[in-house]
Amino acid sequence: MSEPYYPERVGVPGAASYPDAPEHDRAAEYQRWLAAQRRPVQVSGLRPIHVILFLATLLTTTLAGTFQAGVNPFADWRLLARGLPFSMTLMSILLVHEMGHFVVSRWHGVEATPPYFIPGPPFLIGTFGAFIRMRTPTNRTALFDVGAAGPWAGFLIAIPAVLYGLAHSEVRPLVGPEPVGITLGNSVVFALLTKLALHVSPQDVTIVLHPVALAGWFGLFVTFLNLLPVGQLDGGHVIYALLGRAHR
Repeated sequence: MSEPYYPERVGVPGAASYPDAPEHDRAAEYQRWLAAQRRPVQVSGLRPIHVILFLATLLTTTLAGTFQAGVNPFADWRLLARGLPFSMTLMSILLVHEMGHFVVSRWHGVEATPPYFIPGPPFLIGTFGAFIRMRTPTNRTALFDVGAAGPWAGFLIAIPAVLYGLAHSEVRPLVGPEPVGITLGNSVVFALLTKLALHVSPQDVTIVLHPVALAGWFGLFVTFLNLLPVGQLDGGHVIYALLGRAHR
C-alpha cells in the first residue's frame, strides 16, 4: 500500500486521501493546483524505525509459521526454524510489493520512504501488511504507475510461491479426518494454480498446504484486497488516476 504524505493531515496511516482534482484535466493546471495544496515536506530515507518494524514483523510472522506447523517455539527456540518457510515467503511478497511502489515512485521523481512493516498477532499470520509514505504524484500517469506497480510486483512473487508450495503440499482424499490447521477458501486463481501444480481440482481432494503455499495464498489475498477501488488502497489510486473526479 502506498500512502501520500500531506503535512497538514498527519494521522492514522491510510486515513489521508487524494483530494479531488479540478474540473479540467489540463496537465499544467493540475500540477499548479497540486502545488497549491501542499507545503514542502522532506520524505526521509531509511531510519531505525524501518529496521525495528521489519525485524519485529519477521519475528511475529515466524512465530505464526511455527504455530501453524503445530509446534511450540516457547518450549524450544530452535523450533522457530519451522516457521521460516512461511515467514520468509510472506515477508518477501510484502517487501517486493512495497518496493514496486518505491522504485516506480523514484522513477517518476516522487519522493518516497522505505517500507514500514506492521507486526501483528502471531496466532494469526503475524502481520497487518506494510506501507510506504510518499509525496503526492504530480500527474495522473505517475499516480497510476505507482498504484499499479505494487500489486504487479507482488503477483510476480506470490504466484511462483504458490506453485512451488502446492507442488510440495500433501494431497489427501476427501474421506478421513479433517487436517489440523487453518481452512482456506477457494478462489478462481488458486483453483487454477492448484490444477496447474497438482493436476487435481481442490474441490475433489483435501490439500494440506506447504507453508510456502500458505504464505503465497495470503500474499494473493492481500494483493487482491489492495486492488479494491476504494480509499487509500492501490486500486483506489489506480481508479482515481483513470477516472479522476468521476470516481468520487
